[in-house]
Amino acid sequence: FLIPKKVVSNFILGYKYSIKNIKILYSSVILSFIIWSFFILIDYLIFWSFEVTNPITSLPNIIFITGVIVLSQLIPAAPASVGIFNYFVIETIEAFYNAQSILYDINVKTQLTSISIIVLLVFILPHITWGTYVFYKEALSNFEYLKNYSKRYIK
Repeated sequence: FLIPKKVVSNFILGYKYSIKNIKILYSSVILSFIIWSFFILIDYLIFWSFEVTNPITSLPNIIFITGVIVLSQLIPAAPASVGIFNYFVIETIEAFYNAQSILYDINVKTQLTSISIIVLLVFILPHITWGTYVFYKEALSNFEYLKNYSKRYIK
């Protein structure tokens, strides 16, 4: 109902093609595993490097926090998405503090806000860089098309 039929039909065609071509499926799984491992490693190093997050830095906690980070990036709230991202990360860390009966006060929350902004930059910066590159290439191709169009039809 909310998604156009053309988008759904193209998605289904792509899905059927990827299932028929097993190399695409295997490469997708392997690349996903590598990307998730890289994200988990980055998060582990970030959370390990700050004193405030050392008590909760364990591999299962970091894997869960990485999942929260990636899923919170999918929330479509353009100007406020930074705040939503930080909120979910901080609330998850607060839950880990409470589960381990570690003191969680305003000082810890302030430090976690700073850390969540660093994590946000690490996760969002590659998206922004890639988006800028794609925007630049698309703009160049559109300008080239307009230039050729104007030469042919406008004299």
